[in-house]
Amino acid sequence: MNVREEIKQKGKTILQGNEGSLKVIFNNLIGENIKGVVYQEYLKNIAFNVGFDYGKIMFFKDKKLIEIGIIKKQA
Repeated sequence: MNVREEIKQKGKTILQGNEGSLKVIFNNLIGENIKGVVYQEYLKNIAFNVGFDYGKIMFFKDKKLIEIGIIKKQA
């Protein structure tokens, strides 16, 4: 059985995929995995281009809310 993951912002699914594929991306978006200039470049060159913006994001597994994080202006 495939577990579906989603990252949502402002009630809209921005990314979705199979289990394990999105947790690293979620952690990147909230500044857990990367910091400083690298974080800002990640947001500018990747996150904003796929539809994310600063503010609250939510990580779901099979439609269950697992974690809430914030895309910050500084990490």
